[in-house]
Amino acid sequence: MIPKSLLISLLSLSIFFGIYHQTVEGYGGGGGMGGYDIESHYAIKVVSDKIFVANTNKNQIHIYDHDGNLIKYFGKFGQGNSEFNRPADIESNQEKLFVSDTKNNRIQIFDFNGNFLKSFGSYGQGNGQFHRPSGLAVTNDKLFVVDTLNYRIQIFDHDGNFISSFGTYGKNKGELNRPYEISFFDDKLYVLDTLNHRIQTFDLDGNFLFEIGSFGTKNGNFDKPHDVIVWEGKIFVADPKNYKIQMFDHDGNFVTSIELNDGKSNFRPHSIDVFNNTLYAADTLNYHISTFDVPDLQNNHIPNWIRNNAKWWSEGNIGDADFSSGIEYMIKENIIVIPDLPKEETQRMKLKDEKRAMGLERDMNVPDWVRNNAGWWANGLISDDDFVSGIKYLVEQGIILV
Repeated sequence: MIPKSLLISLLSLSIFFGIYHQTVEGYGGGGGMGGYDIESHYAIKVVSDKIFVANTNKNQIHIYDHDGNLIKYFGKFGQGNSEFNRPADIESNQEKLFVSDTKNNRIQIFDFNGNFLKSFGSYGQGNGQFHRPSGLAVTNDKLFVVDTLNYRIQIFDHDGNFISSFGTYGKNKGELNRPYEISFFDDKLYVLDTLNHRIQTFDLDGNFLFEIGSFGTKNGNFDKPHDVIVWEGKIFVADPKNYKIQMFDHDGNFVTSIELNDGKSNFRPHSIDVFNNTLYAADTLNYHISTFDVPDLQNNHIPNWIRNNAKWWSEGNIGDADFSSGIEYMIKENIIVIPDLPKEETQRMKLKDEKRAMGLERDMNVPDWVRNNAGWWANGLISDDDFVSGIKYLVEQGIILV
């Protein structure tokens, strides 16, 4: 292991996102109308000044303000209008709230005050029929419904009129096994393929684009993930059995994670949403909702070519100079920040000629553990922190000249 004293900050990644910054806890417990506890929150949706939570065991939708105060709730067990049998997800457009009424095999539509508008769907395998609908995603003119036990995605207009569908059972690309959630961003659909332990990405016509993840416990792996939200190009995945929320860039590259198993709370993130740079996470194990700060990554994440360089360098396929040029790029672009680096050193780095810009003294050897770290990091076996700690060592020892 690398000494903790060598750890450096990776700007906008671990320094912000790795801190468990909980600002809201225990929505509903002991307060509001009747003091109802959130026995299970299978969905959370933040719309402007309101937070909608599907309290699945009570077959209700709870509405909170941003201070965690219960404003009202609506729904009860049943098959009639405004009645539910295990509501599983909540989505919205500018004027309507869509709720997947899972065991009633239908979608119900409400206004933002919880007033019933209409419903559509019934049990079956035909167009517009469902077998345990769950996740919902809304675009400007379409509603996408995850039809879980029919192993497909159905597409409707906002009034519930059927348009088309895609998907079939299986484990190959484009096939699904217990799909559960779905999110939309930039003309792409991100489908949570739960029992295949991955996210599959499709265009809006249902054509497969790429996949993210596989079964496991390491970064980029999942164990029956439960929710996916894509916000401003950042992909957030609730991975409750691994006790963490993982984040990826819009191309599906792992960026960082919030580790939630501290030996005490054992937070199992079940449902998530993002609003105004705040990540809302519902914990089904401890019955509360917590919030976390979302980092402003913009361009401050490690580009793929640098990760590739690290892999090739660790395997001896490129030289030290090629590898170090990528490291210098990260320092110049503030992707890696070395807090105790003297200011004059930073200025000197910008004034070097082209040869020195390659950054490595030819007569100095890179320790094997740094090369090993680079390979492990490129393969997702160690964290960004562990990788950049080795870079700091190279700078401190004068092996990389900045």
